[in-house]
Amino acid sequence: VRTAGLIATEAHAGRATPSAETLLPNSRASASPGRSGWDAGAVVEHTTGWDEIHLPEIAHNDPVPIALGDALDFHTHSRTSRWPPGTRSAYTNSGAAVAAYIVEKISGVPYETYVGQHFLVPLKMRHTTFLNDAAYQKLGAITYDKNHHPVLYRHLLYRAAGGINSSPREMANLLTMLLNEYRLNLMDSRT
Repeated sequence: VRTAGLIATEAHAGRATPSAETLLPNSRASASPGRSGWDAGAVVEHTTGWDEIHLPEIAHNDPVPIALGDALDFHTHSRTSRWPPGTRSAYTNSGAAVAAYIVEKISGVPYETYVGQHFLVPLKMRHTTFLNDAAYQKLGAITYDKNHHPVLYRHLLYRAAGGINSSPREMANLLTMLLNEYRLNLMDSRT
């Protein structure tokens, strides 16, 4: 979410940030002193008061990629604040999805496209993807359960919260950038 927050700041580039109500009218927050509801800061700080994603969001496994706005409209009541935003912290995977949606709204392009253009290409992460696409089908590893049976690919509803498919070498480029305070010092990726 921190990275998505930084992306949102970069994508913002001097434009007014849409209000929370404009971005996600189906999310509800109780008022807190100094805040009229949740905002991008509460999302990045994990202080929205939202639940962790609910079972229908976890169980959603449609192989046809769903747009992020539609994904966030799918099961909205996991994003009802349990306390006034900004007063307590609790992690939720939907926070990363909302931060990604802010990136989409501000930049005007899908989150995956924005990340590809601004991070994956400069980081030489040529085979990294958010989907079960041709690159993943060609290069992705087969995963197994505890009984050594192959596990089918999980099509995450909120891809920004953990749906990235990558190799250890390409992920090393991302981790190196994060450890070096966003300076590029890349490993060669010729796989």
